[in-house]
Amino acid sequence: MKRFLIFSLFLALSISLSAQDKKDDANPRLYNIVSQAIESRNLEGSFDLDLGFAAPARGVFSGSDIDGDGYYEIIFTDYADGGKFHMFEVTGDNMAEWVYSSPGIGSSSSTNVRCVQVADLDGNGDMEVILSVNGSAGTDDAVMGLAIFEYSVAADSFLVPYFSNFDAANVTGNRYLIEGFDVGDVDDDGVTEVILSNNGLSSYDQGYIVSFTGNFADQTAEAVVEFVHGKSSATFPWGGSGMNATYGDLDGDGNMEALFGVWDHAAVFVAEATAPDTYEARGYFQTDLTLDDDVALDNIVAADLDDDGRDEVYNTLYSGGALRALRITGEFDTATVANSVFTVTENGGSGAYGLAIGDLDGNGLMEIYSAAYGSGNVIVHEYMGCDITDPANYTAATFGGHATATGSFGLSA
Repeated sequence: MKRFLIFSLFLALSISLSAQDKKDDANPRLYNIVSQAIESRNLEGSFDLDLGFAAPARGVFSGSDIDGDGYYEIIFTDYADGGKFHMFEVTGDNMAEWVYSSPGIGSSSSTNVRCVQVADLDGNGDMEVILSVNGSAGTDDAVMGLAIFEYSVAADSFLVPYFSNFDAANVTGNRYLIEGFDVGDVDDDGVTEVILSNNGLSSYDQGYIVSFTGNFADQTAEAVVEFVHGKSSATFPWGGSGMNATYGDLDGDGNMEALFGVWDHAAVFVAEATAPDTYEARGYFQTDLTLDDDVALDNIVAADLDDDGRDEVYNTLYSGGALRALRITGEFDTATVANSVFTVTENGGSGAYGLAIGDLDGNGLMEIYSAAYGSGNVIVHEYMGCDITDPANYTAATFGGHATATGSFGLSA
């Protein structure tokens, strides 16, 4: 597990780094985007480094080593030029070097790229930087969906990007609007999938699990939609827009579940992998217990904080600021909101955004970090043990935030 956090703030352009030399997991840290900026924060403090870019940043990923040189990379999205990304390497204490900026994608959307992940989707041993690309059908058909930038270690460079409008047959007159997505081998078939939710128009609010055959280097890759589910589905139809997605093992049986966040009282839809490329709908849980039509706007996170062999699903609610979790203690067919959703805190603050979970201080206790959009702070709740559903078993504190930040966005661990 990467023992550092990424914190996305909205303000002006600076990057702050309290950076370890190469891959020193004993020195965890938090990376903090201040609009066009990144701040790195650890337990001792933070440091700033000017980047020199002017367009807003929304998503960030760190901890990869795409080029295999032994240094962590920090990758963040940029709305400029219809969407792009920038990559830096942490080269030493309080030092980072720019190594690459991608060409602009050219989407017409003003919120063109909002999430970035890294994986080897075609299984050839070279890693890809993966962007979700928002856009409208008829205008952005050539670029919207997923943009995949493979880095060739042999050529020591990024290749021509591959674009995947993976549901092209069904987006005529529609759109892609993807807030967050994840990557992983959900069905344990040796192929890494992309798990995402799309905030489409009307019946096109859907969640997808997508894999690829062929390879990106010669542009022969083809998308395989392994699973799709949404408003029009017969079982557990969604009551709102798809927002984000991840995966975990909620019932502890060794089979992963794909988890989709839905703007329907902060609902979580669960689909379990039962065989390669085969998934079964297991449940739909509205975690907004006051039914105020709240939403986990940025991401949801699966983690096993109490080490019982079952992951919980954590989210923060954008309007009310509550931190809630879904926990399956028995079988899915007996799970309800009443016996499966609990509250870590009702903090009463609006603008809860990104979420990350890890052990940043290295004391063996897991912490939940949430970004408070209104204040620009990161709030931490450390789980102290015993009953995970009891708010008294968490200690709360303000971890920090950029001194001049006016708002905060995403977090990831």
